Amino acid sequence: MTFVKIEAMRAIEKIRHLDPAVYTDSEKMEVALLIWDLPILTLWWRDRCVDMGTDKSEFEAYARELQSVVEEKT
Repeated sequence: MTFVKIEAMRAIEKIRHLDPAVYTDSEKMEVALLIWDLPILTLWWRDRCVDMGTDKSEFEAYARELQSVVEEKT
């Protein structure tokens, strides 16, 4: 598993720009369920990405930002 920073940042930006006003209540619930586990999964992927050459501190900074953005949206 390779960490591609540009793709990781795109994912964060997509989550950041989710507009709850355009979703129905059931869609909001689905979106929340879809993004809720991402920070946990990111930590699960961390060791594998570091083993493949990713800078650990850079990956952890990404994981913290992802956590923050998900918390804002859920």
